[in-house]
Amino acid sequence: MWTAYFKPACAAIVLMGLAGGAAAAGNDAKLSLDEFTVIAGGWQLERRCNHLNATRHDELSRIVAHAEIDVAKRHGGAKIKKVLSAADQFGEEKGANCGNETARAVKGAYAVAERWASAKTAATERAENKRTAEKKRRAEKKRLAEEERVKRRKEKQRLAKQRRDEQREANRRQDEQLESDRRRDEQREADRRRDEQRQAEREAEDNGENIGSRNRTLVRFGAQTRAYYLDLRCKHLPYKQALRFWKLIARKHRALTRRHGAGTVNRVSRRAKASAKARCGATTRRLVQRGLAGIRRDIQ
Repeated sequence: MWTAYFKPACAAIVLMGLAGGAAAAGNDAKLSLDEFTVIAGGWQLERRCNHLNATRHDELSRIVAHAEIDVAKRHGGAKIKKVLSAADQFGEEKGANCGNETARAVKGAYAVAERWASAKTAATERAENKRTAEKKRRAEKKRLAEEERVKRRKEKQRLAKQRRDEQREANRRQDEQLESDRRRDEQREADRRRDEQRQAEREAEDNGENIGSRNRTLVRFGAQTRAYYLDLRCKHLPYKQALRFWKLIARKHRALTRRHGAGTVNRVSRRAKASAKARCGATTRRLVQRGLAGIRRDIQ
């Protein structure tokens, strides 16, 4: 049995020598079944004859183990078992007479094994380099994609912030314009009422408004001022009405001052404040409400 598997290969080992073995191995990382037969037979001879130094001996042993795994994956375990069995029988037969012939066979087998191991290592390194390069390429692609995503996100955030700022600025300008228009309208209305008041005063003077009418105006203002101070002490009116009452009193005070003089109007105001001593109750409430209603009619 071993002859069918091994004898032709062994004959080749014996004849090829060291140089021929190196040429036979080539640079292929895939070991053929014939090449494995050469390596396995050479290893069986080496085990018995020890033609190699210790370093190469151990290296050949390691290569044979790796070669067995490599070839078994491609040719199946059954064929490998037959080759190993035939190689062992060949070693027993030829190893009985160690000499130049077996030495050349071992060196040829070592050359085949060494060349295959080198090709295998180179192929492994190429594959690893390819995997590393592919890994780097994917990492770089991922990094660039992430940078692009970050860039787009930042640009989107920047544009959103810009739009918000522009909207806030537009709202601010609109509010300022509305406030300016409101103040202008209020000023115009105030100017119009002031002009109407002055015109009315001039017309009254032209019509001969007498001292009795003047006194009645001051007396009426005094009663209204007293009503205001009563509310200031008794708190009959809500805050907004009380504030409106004070504004109307101040407005009429200024108008009367222009007509009758500051001294006269101030004396009326002091007397009204001094007389606002009544006990808070229904009576003071009626006085306050009457005073507010009266000054509203006067101002309008």
